[in-house]
Amino acid sequence: MRTLALLATCLFSQSAVATNNSFLPGDAFFSVSISQEDIKQWTASTATKHEFDYERFDGSFFACGNIGYSTLAVEGITSELRLALVEAYWSYASGIPPIYRDDGDDGKIDLQQINSVVALIYDKSFNLDLPLGLKFNEDWMTQGAGHYAGLFETADPIAADWKMASEVPPLTTLPKVDPLAHLEGGYEVARTIDVPLRIHADETQIILVGFADQKNYGVIQRCPNLQSLFENEEGARYMVITKDMIRDFSHDEDGIRTETVIKIPLTGETSRIPKASPTDTTPKKPNSRLR
Repeated sequence: MRTLALLATCLFSQSAVATNNSFLPGDAFFSVSISQEDIKQWTASTATKHEFDYERFDGSFFACGNIGYSTLAVEGITSELRLALVEAYWSYASGIPPIYRDDGDDGKIDLQQINSVVALIYDKSFNLDLPLGLKFNEDWMTQGAGHYAGLFETADPIAADWKMASEVPPLTTLPKVDPLAHLEGGYEVARTIDVPLRIHADETQIILVGFADQKNYGVIQRCPNLQSLFENEEGARYMVITKDMIRDFSHDEDGIRTETVIKIPLTGETSRIPKASPTDTTPKKPNSRLR
């Protein structure tokens, strides 16, 4: 029944084929999810390059096709940046236990975390006074094959996205690509470009903006905290990570944004990194935390 509904959406789309859009060359950020398992592997690694897989948080899924770029290689990762991301993750996710779903088949258990931390990778020059989570891609109609694929469900952020798109430059990646190259040969299923785009770590700011909220099907997910950030709601929080610093922003009861600057490395007393790897937080078999 789900497949029939998805196909119907494709067949009766009048303006364009509805596609699942990964990163497009005009987008302001590259979105990723960071699970507890990801951060453990990141902690143990000493590699100076890391390939991030694109994660969609537009809450939709279409059987018509996949377009865009699926991988971003961040180069020049220093030990300071690695430590900053680890510290920020454990601080941001503190008190939020991982939730798992069993995606296994034929009696095999395959546990996948469904409330990973959502991170947006921006250029270091991105203005933090602008709303987070807006793609600011003025060419979304052509690059996105007619599908907007925004991360918000309400009108005000969408209007702001379109209004300010021409004023915000896209994420600068290498090599410089034809903005429509990902549409060559049509956009059949599995037409995402898997050859990584590249960016140097010094040219980025990695921003933790919330937690993934997955419903029903694995690829249908959103990040509800983005709406809270857009509306300056009390308690809405995000963390900006650069190579030697964490900037922790939160909103008070009046919607005023406050900032705490955390220099890296932290002392043992202030570090939020667990002294022992919390491997026991991962369930070994399906239980009430699986859904």
